[in-house]
Amino acid sequence: MISITIKYGTGNTLTRSFATPITVGELRKDKSIQAALGFGENTVGWMNSVEQPDSINLADGDVVSIHDKACSKAGRNAGI
Repeated sequence: MISITIKYGTGNTLTRSFATPITVGELRKDKSIQAALGFGENTVGWMNSVEQPDSINLADGDVVSIHDKACSKAGRNAGI
């Protein structure tokens, strides 16, 4: 078993134990974690201030911050 801490927003933190291996993508898509922390499907996982691909395997003690994806349509409409 490994213990992973998941953060979302200000002050929303949850620590869960998982059977190895678990990926960032599996963590983000876990409905019970989404419900507990209040985030949806349109998110990305970050570790150490760097966005992580969904395929990254997590290790015991890792801390993953969940962030909402930026809206690409807004960027296109703003001429970015």
